[in-house]
Amino acid sequence: MDNPMKNLGTPKDIFLESIRDCLGKTEGHPLDQRTNLMQSTDELKQLCSDLRINLNQHLDSLADDLSVSAVARGWNVHKPANVEGILEHISEIAKKWGVTDISRSDQEVFSEYVIDSGISDLGCNITTIAQNDSPEDRTRLREAIISSGIGITGADYAVAETGSIVILPRKGLSRLVSVVPAVHIAQAGWYLWFQRYILH
Repeated sequence: MDNPMKNLGTPKDIFLESIRDCLGKTEGHPLDQRTNLMQSTDELKQLCSDLRINLNQHLDSLADDLSVSAVARGWNVHKPANVEGILEHISEIAKKWGVTDISRSDQEVFSEYVIDSGISDLGCNITTIAQNDSPEDRTRLREAIISSGIGITGADYAVAETGSIVILPRKGLSRLVSVVPAVHIAQAGWYLWFQRYILH
């Protein structure tokens, strides 16, 4: 008896050819992807330096690409012109959601963009989740995060092509700031702010 499934679908060779075309690949063995393992430390340092220079030269267009990609992924993206614009944006979100308690991670970006006193001036309580919190404080801080309506973090990396942000876990409870509150706001640098609503 013939297999009724035999003639269904795309033949394997046509399927693989279409995948290669989409990826810009050719038939045959893939190129050696381990070439960077053969480079010296100095060559790799130079490559990193060249990448940083290229990144700095294209920051504006990368920020625009990141915004477009992030919006397509469901983020609300805002580009405030200054710290006052950042605080105004946070105030709008807090009013919209009826939030009075905010938690934020202790990341380097917040020494550049100081927002704590401005958030307090808005009438919100802000709790900073520091990396060196003692075990005794963790229970209190965990409760503060749980009661927060907004969690604010930095973004350690942002990928313009995919609209993704990466937040590295840190010691203590800082990871909870991005996942527990109903609203997460991430500062991605260049005054680019993302927010995603997580309804529990």
